[in-house]
Amino acid sequence: MVYFGVKYIKNSNGMESININSNINLYYIPMTKLKTTTIDVYIHRDLNEEESSLNALLPYVLKRGCRLCSDSEAISKYLENLYGAGVGVGVLKRGDDHILHVAFETIS
Repeated sequence: MVYFGVKYIKNSNGMESININSNINLYYIPMTKLKTTTIDVYIHRDLNEEESSLNALLPYVLKRGCRLCSDSEAISKYLENLYGAGVGVGVLKRGDDHILHVAFETIS
């Protein structure tokens, strides 16, 4: 199916694949047994000398604050108001890829 230029594919196991563009795929796995919703974002970047330090720091800088929440304390208070929501970040290296990881979890 195609809605608004986005291609939706539903697999036989219930997982949905949403092709946003040629570089971005979103995978949705419905879980009715759990009471939490988890969203994981993985950004794959080529591992190179010029950007490796910046890629390693970026998730941690983003977790420290943004326009809505200016520091870590403001982020914690905001997440408390979302009934125990949480956010985590990390950086992985797989082969020649630098993978930036951001995870969100909240009550369904």
